[in-house]
Amino acid sequence: MDVMGIGLFKLASSRLSYLATRHQTIAENVSNASTPGFVSRDLKPFEAALKEAEVRLARTQPGHMGLGSAAEDGRFGVDSDAPVWEVTPSGNSVVLEQEMLKASETVASYSLVSNLYKSSHSMLKLAISSQ
Repeated sequence: MDVMGIGLFKLASSRLSYLATRHQTIAENVSNASTPGFVSRDLKPFEAALKEAEVRLARTQPGHMGLGSAAEDGRFGVDSDAPVWEVTPSGNSVVLEQEMLKASETVASYSLVSNLYKSSHSMLKLAISSQ
């Protein structure tokens, strides 16, 4: 059975790819922390992928919660509008503290999505095996 035909698995796989790319971008920023003129980069949020996803929440009751802004994140590509905290006299805009915060966010998100993927896969296997 191909689980990639299921919207949740497509979305989780896309999110994991995005997070891996973001982690690589953060690593490049850290490795160039002392390079004169280097401009810190980050990816655009993941919200575009979420909007295009086949997974939609159905609000069948007025009390159901919507996605809200917390669940909306963007797509691959460098975010040129990302705020720059500071620029050194050499023109370098990498702030190691900011990069470490982004890295820890990325690791936490990766762990959450991979656990969701594993749990969903386990539930699917259980449903198929109990028939």
